[in-house]
Amino acid sequence: MLTTVEPKLIRDLNRLLETLTGLYEEWDRIAESKLSAMNAANLVAMQETAAAEQAVAAKITERDGLRAQLMERIGRELHLSGAAGRRLPLSQLLAHVSTEQQPALREAARRLQSVLGRATRSNRIVGAVSREILSHLQWVFTAVRPRAELSGEYAANGGRAAASGPCLFEAVA
Repeated sequence: MLTTVEPKLIRDLNRLLETLTGLYEEWDRIAESKLSAMNAANLVAMQETAAAEQAVAAKITERDGLRAQLMERIGRELHLSGAAGRRLPLSQLLAHVSTEQQPALREAARRLQSVLGRATRSNRIVGAVSREILSHLQWVFTAVRPRAELSGEYAANGGRAAASGPCLFEAVA
């Protein structure tokens, strides 16, 4: 006989997936705003988006913890260990859900997957732009830094080391 999951738990999981979808949509909007702020070199807007990003990340972490707890509980109902319940794929979970609840759960998971894909792409673009900005700034600072006399020694990075200035020390008698 097939064990079914309590309908209330599936409704809770559905609501949680919808909440996570909303949070990842917000994350995606923040990433787009951050990219616009970077393109405009608007430091204030970049700081505001960074703060908003941290707040959303905290909410996502909290909700994902709740999702793990809920999946553990569902797993226990299906006589699985806690870890196996957390990792239970949707395709296997659907076999233990009433036919009335399957479409809503499937749709909530599909929407979350779609939003996660968009948020991941936006995050990668912001990361690439950030790396390029940092690389450019490093190049600019290297170009304007005064050149030091080079010694005959090599530095840890493989380049020639700057000549050291006179060593000052205090002699105590």
